[in-house]
Amino acid sequence: MRAHRPTPSERVTAFFAWSLPFGLALLRASSHAQWRGDVAAVRDLALAGVGWGGGLSTLLAQIAALFPLGSLTFRTAIVSAGALAFAALAIFRISLRMLRASEKTLALEPSVFAAPALAALSTLIATMTPMFQREATVGGSTMLAVALGLSLIERALAMLAGEGGERPMRALVGWGFLLGALTAENAVTGITATLACGGSVAALRVVRDERRLLVPYRVLRSSSVAWCLGIFVFSLPGIIRAFAPESALDIGGPYIWGPALPPDLTPRPTLLSAWTDEIGWVSLGMAAFGVASLGFSSRTRVLVLPPAVLVVSDMVWRSSVGATEGTLSLRFLAVAAMAALSTVGVYAFFNKLVSLKIPMARAGAALVIAFQATLVALIAEQASATANRASELGAESFSVVALDRLPARAVILADSPVVTWRLLAATLVEGRRSDVVLVPRRLLARGDVSLRLLGREPQVESLLRAVALEGTSDELGLSELADARPLFAEPERGWGPQIYGHLSVSGAWLRFEPEPLTSSDRKVDVEKTLRELRRFIDESAAHEADRESSFVASAIVVAHAKTLLKIGDVANGHLFLGEIEAPGTNAVAQSRSLDVLFSAAVARLPAVRNERTKKAADRKSSPGERDKRPAAQRQPREPARKR
Repeated sequence: MRAHRPTPSERVTAFFAWSLPFGLALLRASSHAQWRGDVAAVRDLALAGVGWGGGLSTLLAQIAALFPLGSLTFRTAIVSAGALAFAALAIFRISLRMLRASEKTLALEPSVFAAPALAALSTLIATMTPMFQREATVGGSTMLAVALGLSLIERALAMLAGEGGERPMRALVGWGFLLGALTAENAVTGITATLACGGSVAALRVVRDERRLLVPYRVLRSSSVAWCLGIFVFSLPGIIRAFAPESALDIGGPYIWGPALPPDLTPRPTLLSAWTDEIGWVSLGMAAFGVASLGFSSRTRVLVLPPAVLVVSDMVWRSSVGATEGTLSLRFLAVAAMAALSTVGVYAFFNKLVSLKIPMARAGAALVIAFQATLVALIAEQASATANRASELGAESFSVVALDRLPARAVILADSPVVTWRLLAATLVEGRRSDVVLVPRRLLARGDVSLRLLGREPQVESLLRAVALEGTSDELGLSELADARPLFAEPERGWGPQIYGHLSVSGAWLRFEPEPLTSSDRKVDVEKTLRELRRFIDESAAHEADRESSFVASAIVVAHAKTLLKIGDVANGHLFLGEIEAPGTNAVAQSRSLDVLFSAAVARLPAVRNERTKKAADRKSSPGERDKRPAAQRQPREPARKR
C-alpha cells in the first residue's frame, strides 16, 4: 500500500505542531554557559573523548559552529531545538495515525479538521512541557536521540497501518542502519527503539490476512548487518578522539564511569508522578481510555505495542539503572507515547458522547476538546517560568568569579565533577584563561592527563604521586606547587589540621600558601569574599530550576565556613555565616555538618548579630591606627605613582 498523502489541513496543523515548540525553545536558549551542556561541549566542540555516544551530535555541533549566529553555546542549542521540531513532527504523525485507525474502527468518515487538530494538541501537550522545553534549550542534550527514536517508531506504526510504501523490505535495511546510529548516539534509547520496531515487524504476522507480511530471513540478516554497521560508523568519532595524540583531553578510552561525570541533580520522579505533575490526572485517564479503545478492536490492537514498549522500558530501565542520560531520553519517549494515547482517548470519548444522543452531549464533547486546548496553555505558562535558560546566568557568574578573577599563572585543584567540567568547558571551548593550570583530581588516573600536567608544570609531580598512592593530596605536594604558582583548591576528604593551617578564604576558592599561616599572618577579608560571591549567589538563588548553581554555591559556602571554623577564626566564621544567605534554601543546613549547623545557629542569634553590627559601626567611626599616633610620629604619605 502506498504511503498516505497529507491533506492541506494536516499540513497546516503539522506546521503549527512543530513550529511553536521549536520557536519557544529557540527563544529560551541561552548564549551564556550552561552547566547541563559542559560535558557535551567538551565532547562535541573540543573533540575530547568523554564516553560512549555522541557520534551524530558531534557532527551536527561542528556544522552548527560554522553558523555566525552568536556564541558557541547558542549554536549548539540550535541543534537541540531543531531536534525538538523533528520530535514534534513525529509525535504529530503518530497521533494522527492512531486517530485515523480509531475512525476506521468506529466506521466513521475521515475527519477533515478534528483528527489533525487533536493530533496537534497532543504534540503540543508533550513538547510544551517544562521537561521537553528545558532539555531542548541546551546543546548536547538527549533530544537528538529522542527525535531519531520517535521518527523510527513512527515508521514502524506506518508499516503496521499498511502504509509502508511500495517496498517495505528495503525500508527494513535502512531502519537497521538508523537504529544502529541511534544506539551509537544513546545506547539505552537505541536498544529500546530496536525492541519497539522489531516488535512491530513481528506483529505484522498476527494482523489481518490481507496485511500479513512474513519477513524473509535474508532481510532480517541484512537489517542486522546494517544495524551493526550503523553502530560502528557513528561510534568511530568517540573512539578515535579518545586515543588521538593531539586531542584536547585524553582520558585513555571511550568510557567514563563513576564519579568522573557530574551528578544528575534534576529530580527524576516516576513516570506517573512526572505526568501528573506537569500534565495532570485527567489526561492520564484519557490515555487509559485511549489504550482501551485501541485494544478493543483487533485491527488497532497492534498499534498499542510500540507505546507499551516505551512505557514499560522506562519503568524497567529506571528501576535497574537509575537516572542516567539514557533513562532520561526514555522518559521523553514514554511521555510522547502517553500524549498520543491521551488524544486517542479524548477522540473516542468525544465520539462516544455524540453517539449516545443524550441531552447536552455535543456541548460536553466540545468542553472536552476545549479542556485539551486549555491544558496546552497551562503547560506553556508553566514552562515559561522554569524552562527559560536565557535568564539563567549561574554558570557564567561562576566562571567569572572562579576563573576570570584569578591571578596570573594560577593553579586550580578541582575535586567536584560539576566544577571540573565547567572549568574544562571554559578553558577548552570558550578559550578563557589559557595561563591557568587545571588539576582535575578525579581525572588524574585516566589517559595521559598526568603527563600533560607535568609538561605544563613540573612542580606538580609530588602532588600527583601523593594522589596516586594515598588517594588525596598532601601538605608537601601542595606546598611545592604553591611555591611555583598561586594555588587555589577545593577541600578534599582526608585533609588534616596541617593542611588547613595553610588555607585562607579567597573568592570562590581556598587559597593555599606555601608556609603555614599564623593568626597575625592570616588576614581574612570576609567582606571582600562576600562581595565577590554575592553576584553568583544571587544568580543561583534567582532560579529554582538552576539546581547546579545552587549545588555549587552551597558547596562554596559550606567549605568557607568549615575552613574558618577549623583554623580557629570563630569571629570571622560567625561573620561569614551570619551575613551569607544560602541560595534557594539554607546551604548550611544541607551540609549535615554539626559544627557548621551549630555555628550558623549561633551566628544568627540576635545578640551575636547586634554585637557584629556594633563592632562594624565602631570600626567605621573610630580613626585608623595611623591617625591615633602623635603628629610627630606620623609618616608623610607617599604620592601616588604615575603609571
